[in-house]
Amino acid sequence: MIVRKLTFAPEEPGPQPSAEVSREFLMSVGCLRVEATLDKQKYYHGESIAVNVLVDNNSMKTVKRIKLVVRQYTSVCLPNTNHYKCNVAELQSDEGFPISPSQTGWCKIYRLCPLLSNNRDKPGLALDGDLKNEDTNLASSTMASPKSSHEPMGIIVRYKVKIRLVLGFGLSDVCLELPFILTHPNCEASLTEDHLDQDLHFDWVDAKNEESANHAPSLPNSGSGDDTQNDTSNARP
Repeated sequence: MIVRKLTFAPEEPGPQPSAEVSREFLMSVGCLRVEATLDKQKYYHGESIAVNVLVDNNSMKTVKRIKLVVRQYTSVCLPNTNHYKCNVAELQSDEGFPISPSQTGWCKIYRLCPLLSNNRDKPGLALDGDLKNEDTNLASSTMASPKSSHEPMGIIVRYKVKIRLVLGFGLSDVCLELPFILTHPNCEASLTEDHLDQDLHFDWVDAKNEESANHAPSLPNSGSGDDTQNDTSNARP
């Protein structure tokens, strides 16, 4: 018998994710202020994420371009903890750039859509457990009960949008991160809080008896990469 466990987020909308950073530069007057927001906190699989970016450049520096990444973070606690991260959607744009010194009120909305079809061969990617005749999807965000006080076990999955403004000329980039929830729509009105406290597990394969313990999500073999690529290790024990 195959059992598939799905995680549903609460129906109530959460706080709108937002972040703000101001950067001052050595031996330069003024600062660069960047504010980013998502249109909501919870997204369903296959839904686009709208990222609103506002820039007030009161510095003497020039912003060259922008990079946006949706990144999946996975912590495997069995019981030793290993961490993985994998980019599941990326966008780079120089439209509307550069942002010149003393230019304020620059605003633009970007859209990204994390899909398994665009990331199927990436190492270290966490997936929801699949059924025999159905395809799967990216692992849903882990939803832990607020009443839970024990240490998390299993696989913990989180998602963030990372915004990076590239300045160039040896200057470090300006970065912001916005966490969000990726989940399935709640198709059962009778869902209770007890359903939300579900641990996620590997889709293990036992080489001795060749039987699969069907859990979710599952991870392929890991690879390695820099900050803008996959950064994973030891995805299977």
